[in-house]
Amino acid sequence: MNGPDRRHVEAARNYYAEKLGKHGPSAAGMDWRDRESQYLRFEILVRYLSWTPKPSVLDVGCGDGEFLAFCEARGLELDYYGIDVCEGMIEACQARYGVDRASVGTTA
Repeated sequence: MNGPDRRHVEAARNYYAEKLGKHGPSAAGMDWRDRESQYLRFEILVRYLSWTPKPSVLDVGCGDGEFLAFCEARGLELDYYGIDVCEGMIEACQARYGVDRASVGTTA
């Protein structure tokens, strides 16, 4: 990754690190207006996943892994892996779900 891609990733990393630092691992820390708007997006997303067989989800921009929490609370089983450019977000996700469920990364 070089040039504009690197600058964009670095800008996103800094932006979300600031949000996380200000609000902690919460909807606001992930830059959602509130938990209701975050969960509304998740509700729409799960409608489009095929649940038979169990889906495999790569959550790009996973934040603290709240999508996995959302699915588990509804009894929805999935193979989940999250990536995020912000190390603090990954640390929060790994604290919830273990180091084998998320890592720092980008698709750029």
